[in-house]
Amino acid sequence: MMMSTKVPPFSGTMNENGYEWLKDIESFFMEAQWTDNTRQCKYFCLCLCGDTDCHFNSFDNATQQTWTLLRAQWIKAYPPPIPEETTSEMTELNLFKALRLDISKITEPIPDKDGSLTWEMIRFVRTLRYYGDRILSMSDESKGAEAYSHLPTIIQDKVTAHSGPSLNPKLSSLCTDLLKLNHHDIANHIKEQAKEKNELQNQLTSIQSSINHSSRPITTAYIPPTYPHTPPNPHAYNFQPTPTMPPPIRAWDNRYGRTTYPTIDTKYPLTPGLPTPSSNECWRCGKVDHNRNDPECSQNPALPIKEQAYCHLIALSSQIPRPLTHNYTTNLVEPGLFPHQYNHQYPINPIHSHNPCSFDQYYNYSPPHPTTLLYHHEVILQYHDYNPHYAHDPYYTYDIQHSEPEHPVYSTTRNAINRSYIVVVDLGNGTGGDA
Repeated sequence: MMMSTKVPPFSGTMNENGYEWLKDIESFFMEAQWTDNTRQCKYFCLCLCGDTDCHFNSFDNATQQTWTLLRAQWIKAYPPPIPEETTSEMTELNLFKALRLDISKITEPIPDKDGSLTWEMIRFVRTLRYYGDRILSMSDESKGAEAYSHLPTIIQDKVTAHSGPSLNPKLSSLCTDLLKLNHHDIANHIKEQAKEKNELQNQLTSIQSSINHSSRPITTAYIPPTYPHTPPNPHAYNFQPTPTMPPPIRAWDNRYGRTTYPTIDTKYPLTPGLPTPSSNECWRCGKVDHNRNDPECSQNPALPIKEQAYCHLIALSSQIPRPLTHNYTTNLVEPGLFPHQYNHQYPINPIHSHNPCSFDQYYNYSPPHPTTLLYHHEVILQYHDYNPHYAHDPYYTYDIQHSEPEHPVYSTTRNAINRSYIVVVDLGNGTGGDA
């Protein structure tokens, strides 16, 4: 006898047909020549799994042990399919699978067939139960999984998806959970989602509109207009970055302070390329042979304030004081005999003056205020050569332009500046003058 092919197990999923599977079982019994009810029912039970196994255990003992009763109950659960030529365009199963819950109708009640207002959720549950009762080819779990997969996300989050591990929700349990939902809360939540969606869409539309109407970028470089007769704006460079100070000046400021002015001992760093200090240079701009009032100096850029002060100090310190010289003119100035009304117009020697004085008067005169020691270049401001009032005495000859002996009281230092008294021009250079 040829051995028949074993029947695959049946779990009752949506892609399985229970009636066709029953036909395979009967074919196996015929090929195996099994006629015993106990043997047939035992093999039928071993081929079931999942929900179908639970459904088999719900039968009574007589049905479980009698093949005729068991086959009748199975056909009720999985009736034979209706031939397509005898059905309408869409069968009840297709209508059940095409059921959808309209999310836009959940927020407000809708009129029913009899004219009364009914929530869309209640109408949807009625339709599910109607087709669920008429469809016998699918298990309750399969119909529940089919209906659950087509629910909106907001509804799926509020109902129980599974009644157990790896089990789909039953249609009866799903309908009960849907009726327990608070329609007002769902309606408010849906309205808030719709409002947020509209606001987001309006923002996107506004951004896209602004992008479309924005001016195109200028491809050519912008050249600002020039106004040659307009004075420069003093605030034009306020937002420019501050130039970095040279490292020597920065080191000097860090050591002595940024608000501290240099002295002779601190040795402030000088601008490279300028002449050595005290070399007859102008301490304002660093150039040579001109003073501050010269047009050339005004055209040159001025040195930093601290560098000007340091160069000025170097120029003043480089002066070598001349020896004090007591002569006729200094005697006039020291005791206060120099008349102020002359406005620095020095008188000629006393012999030719209107009020000549004797030697003793000059020698023994006591000044009205303390005597100030003066240098030649601070006393004589013009060319002036003269002979003393005692030039008639052949023994006491005094002439600063010659080397004859002088009167012992009036000793004159012999140097080049005593030859003639020349005005010292203020250049603001190495001589220490103000530039």
